[in-house]
Amino acid sequence: MKIRQFLLLPVTLISFWIATGTAEATQLIVVDLSASMAEQCNQTSVTALSVAISNIQQQHKWKRKTQPSLEVDYLFVGSGDSEYLKNQKLNFKFKRRLKTLKPTSAILQINDLLRSVDEALIDTNQNKYTSIAIYTTDTGRTMGEMLEALSGIDKKSAVIEIYLFSQTKKPAVSISNGLNNYKVNFSHCPEKDGWKAYLNELEQTVIHSIERETGYLAQPEDSFSGDLALDAYTTYQLQSKILSEHRVNTDLDSEIATVFDLVNYIAKQQQESGIVSKDGVVVADRAITKPEPDSAYVQQIFYATNRKPSNEPEVFYSGERAYGDNAIKYGACKVAIPKNHKKGSIERPLLGLRIFKDPKEHVYISEVRELERGKFFATMNQHLEENASDDDMSRHTVVFVHGFNVKFYDAVLRTAQLAHDYGFEGVPVLFSWPSDGQLLGYASDREDATWSVQYLENFLLELKEKSLTKKIHLIAHSMGNQVLLGALHQLKLKNADELFESVILAAPDYDSELFRDQVGPGILSLAKNWTIYTSENDAALEISSKVNSVQRLGSPVTQIDGVNIIDASNVEVTPWSVPEFHSYYASKQPVIDDMVATLQGVGPDKRKLKPVVTGEYRYWQFSN
Repeated sequence: MKIRQFLLLPVTLISFWIATGTAEATQLIVVDLSASMAEQCNQTSVTALSVAISNIQQQHKWKRKTQPSLEVDYLFVGSGDSEYLKNQKLNFKFKRRLKTLKPTSAILQINDLLRSVDEALIDTNQNKYTSIAIYTTDTGRTMGEMLEALSGIDKKSAVIEIYLFSQTKKPAVSISNGLNNYKVNFSHCPEKDGWKAYLNELEQTVIHSIERETGYLAQPEDSFSGDLALDAYTTYQLQSKILSEHRVNTDLDSEIATVFDLVNYIAKQQQESGIVSKDGVVVADRAITKPEPDSAYVQQIFYATNRKPSNEPEVFYSGERAYGDNAIKYGACKVAIPKNHKKGSIERPLLGLRIFKDPKEHVYISEVRELERGKFFATMNQHLEENASDDDMSRHTVVFVHGFNVKFYDAVLRTAQLAHDYGFEGVPVLFSWPSDGQLLGYASDREDATWSVQYLENFLLELKEKSLTKKIHLIAHSMGNQVLLGALHQLKLKNADELFESVILAAPDYDSELFRDQVGPGILSLAKNWTIYTSENDAALEISSKVNSVQRLGSPVTQIDGVNIIDASNVEVTPWSVPEFHSYYASKQPVIDDMVATLQGVGPDKRKLKPVVTGEYRYWQFSN
């Protein structure tokens, strides 16, 4: 079955209330005329569109009885379904007021449509609507786009109702984003085979997720390695992310070969965990209420990035490169972390929909402020002075460089999670280079990592010269080590020495021989302490070694003088233990505790590690 391409072709109903000479829009109704809106349910006459029309007619009759001076106008955008509409048994007044326009690119997306409606209302002195009703189909794509678009509406106290057409029964969900209140209602087909309908719906959601992450159209029978031509590394990450989105157990004991296998695994796990009943009835997320004053911690981090700024909601910075003298952008973020947060986790809402974010349950960005360079360092120095305490590290700075396939938003969350879990009282700083954040972008990310070396070098020099920090620690993960080690190599060429307190290379995706024989010996004098975390169970680096035809520095152990090698192979990390199976440094408690001790300057012989001696060389290992 090919994935359905949903084109948002809305029917818009705008009702105007005339009172004392001032017109006020009281209502906006949008009907999504995607292909499935006109499809029949189980060979019956019930369709998503007929349900929407029935609801609109009932609402119209009720309004006419109680508000006789109400004027109604119906605007149908898109001519593709006009014949279908004409064949429906519509209320005469409804049909008479039907207008047809050809769709334009400006209103194909819901947010653009709402913006254009706003502009039209302003032009006619009708600058307010008090309620919005949305009728659409219940798919992962449509629901996600709709809720993300509605989250940007700046209409205080507006009541927004969303009617999602589903193949299964679902209870209504109430949501609040602190500005507007949302109520999501579910209409559904007459029940015949609820479990089959649930599987069909789940199948479409999974297929869309595959398309979203890879750009490939998929069919249920497609195999990941054969039909979709995905390597093991990409398959692991893709399946793990989809499993995480559906909140099911990711500890697999067998291979998931096809899309069909993945759908059935999710269905089985959701039924066993109580997310869905044996009749295919999905238990919806609980309602989200307004934040309570003391419901979450607030972790502040600072950032520098050579990404191009983005105008997309909550993207902030894209995967494209920024150019020019002012390519590096500076700023500060505040991240909400729930008080029931589990160390090593980044708790996210269902399917990653940020409209469902709850400060009592989820980690998310609550504020991003871009700062001018001078203001950035002044704010950082003020933070260092105000937060100085008996903790010696309160005047320290830790710079984190993320790895491959990481978007700016996710890099901020990871940095905040690390700072919070480490109990770090100093200044956490993220350097975010322009990773595409795409599973298939390994080669592109590697080029961008090399391109970012100069920018990180310049930033580290600025940080050393302009901040009041006592000591600077550097942490890089995965491909981020290519950025960091490149920057340190260039600093050493300028005769720099002992600039940093410690350098931690976490699961480094870097040529092990290049570091051991050429780069490492030249740059070790830049920091007092060097540590590399490695694991033979790191499937991502195993694949990278095959792709690059050379062993990676993060797997297995490479003998390097002057560097503390910490072998995490005994830590329970399998490709399916967490969605970011390559990120054991941030997700496994023993490794987190050991990294904290490393930053504090505690030697490996005084930590919970055992020495392993091979000939004249010694490295350290976590106990079983």
